[in-house]
Amino acid sequence: MTLVLPLAISFYTFHCLSYTLDIYRRELKSARSLSDFSLYLLLFPHQIAGPIVRASKLIPQITEPRKVTAEDWQSGLFLIFWGLFKKMVVADNLAPKADRVFALAEASAGEVMVAVVAFCFQIYADFSGYTDIARGTARLLGFHFDLNFKFPYWATDPQDFWRRWHISLSQWLRDYLYVSLGGNRGGRWATYRNLMLTMIIGGLWHGAAWNFVLWGAYHGLLLCLHRFYQKHIQSAYPVLENWHRSLLGHGVAMAIMFVFTLYGWLLFRATSLDQVVAFTSSFLGIDGWAAMPIFRGLASQSIYILPMLGMEFWMLRRQQSELVFQSSWANGLLYFLLVAATTILGAYGSDQFIYFNF
Repeated sequence: MTLVLPLAISFYTFHCLSYTLDIYRRELKSARSLSDFSLYLLLFPHQIAGPIVRASKLIPQITEPRKVTAEDWQSGLFLIFWGLFKKMVVADNLAPKADRVFALAEASAGEVMVAVVAFCFQIYADFSGYTDIARGTARLLGFHFDLNFKFPYWATDPQDFWRRWHISLSQWLRDYLYVSLGGNRGGRWATYRNLMLTMIIGGLWHGAAWNFVLWGAYHGLLLCLHRFYQKHIQSAYPVLENWHRSLLGHGVAMAIMFVFTLYGWLLFRATSLDQVVAFTSSFLGIDGWAAMPIFRGLASQSIYILPMLGMEFWMLRRQQSELVFQSSWANGLLYFLLVAATTILGAYGSDQFIYFNF
């Protein structure tokens, strides 16, 4: 028997829960009409796969008159074209490289590395691409959704990663689960317990499978270890504080966090516990680390990944989450380049957005 679930059930469940809990906590007044609440819940750009928009942010935009400005059009078009580029050029070209290896029961260390890197950027480009398209579409309608991804692979520690990855879900779990469990108010071990429970439940939200439980527990453990390091080691040694503030220390921390993130995606993408064990054993073993196949595999992915990272670096340097210029000619040229690159390099097929599955 196949259980058929309503489309986007998890996301509008989150929207309903946050709305109800905010009213219960007296942090929000109820919508003035059923139509206002229905539009908040069913507004199509965010309904299928987020971002999770709080009622306190969206309902005032519904009830007040909206005006779509030239800046909204510029920002909205960039987000749509940039999201399509990430989805069709990056995610859809990397998907077959990851799927081929994760269809195997066993693989060499090099194959695992190449597949995990492919999936790492596939899921990011796919989900953040969808979110950008949703935010851009909403912007053209006069609605403003909060940023949902803030360059997460530039994070330097686990806490920083979750401030950048799926921000709306991270904040939802923090405000309605972690804080409700007691947050950090009950001492060290209670805080660790609350972090672990929050992340495990967050893993289970993605699916009722052991790999999602492991993924959530893994990130919960990283958060606990990082908190312990900050409170009891880094704060006790000023030299460590200075190291983390230095450019070299920042780069090393970012590289270490990226490696930890990669292994987390192995747990997330694995199709069974046996595959988790087999791939982890291969990854930790000394055999199978042939340099040339790894180099060729990563090089074939870099033509899709590096342009995206280059654009992100540019936006980071400009301290912008959206690349919008003052000149309409510059914006037009940027739109043209994104559309041309998507048309030429995009993978055309039936690949749906990853988060349609959750």
